[in-house]
Amino acid sequence: NSLPHADAAEGDIELKRLYLLASHQGGGHGARLMDAFLAWLDQPQRRTLWVGVWSENLGAQRFYARYGCSKVGEYDFPVGDSVD
Repeated sequence: NSLPHADAAEGDIELKRLYLLASHQGGGHGARLMDAFLAWLDQPQRRTLWVGVWSENLGAQRFYARYGCSKVGEYDFPVGDSVD
């Protein structure tokens, strides 16, 4: 986990990317990937999950919220010459 949060601890897991081609979105494929990932996450013991999502990616925020994720902070993310 490399997210800059005071509560992040050794052993926590960061989900960096979960992307699907637009042509495959909306058919439950993302949910199946997330379900498989969450099943892996807690093996062999329960671990804390961190997910960084762009503030304007509301679809991703809704997706992760369905899995119990909630906003716990904000940070600057450099993209080329700009910062998101």
